[in-house]
Amino acid sequence: MALILVTACGYHFPGSGAFPADIRSIYLDAEPADSPLARALADALRRDDEVRLVSSRSQAEGVLVVTGGGLSSSAAAIDTAGVATEYEVTVRADFRLLKPGREAGEVVSESQGLETSTTFPSEGTTPTAEEANKRRAGRQAAEDLARRILRSVKSSF
Repeated sequence: MALILVTACGYHFPGSGAFPADIRSIYLDAEPADSPLARALADALRRDDEVRLVSSRSQAEGVLVVTGGGLSSSAAAIDTAGVATEYEVTVRADFRLLKPGREAGEVVSESQGLETSTTFPSEGTTPTAEEANKRRAGRQAAEDLARRILRSVKSSF
């Protein structure tokens, strides 16, 4: 019975996967703003029932600052003829969750050097098909890293 009362009031046990109780609106400050990771984070925050993604810092109770998020790719497997048969797309980023206030804001949670990778086959098709495969793999890697960033933010509380 006590557990029901505690969770019904909005309390979360530390590490249970929730945003801090006093952060119900978040502004996403991603650089670059048009990266696959920035888009994946914005989508994930829009789907999150605990917070509301807002369009300006002045509306926000928290600011998620993300740097990096660009894609890099390299050959992951090469055949005996020296031709790449598989590529790896990697997304790297750092983040800080801030509470607005003072000049720089209070850091609530942060992590540096997060990265995730996804591989895709080189099907020996047209360059257009290869680029489409790379974009698809990049979106997947960005979505995975976005989930990891939000899990990391929420696991701090």
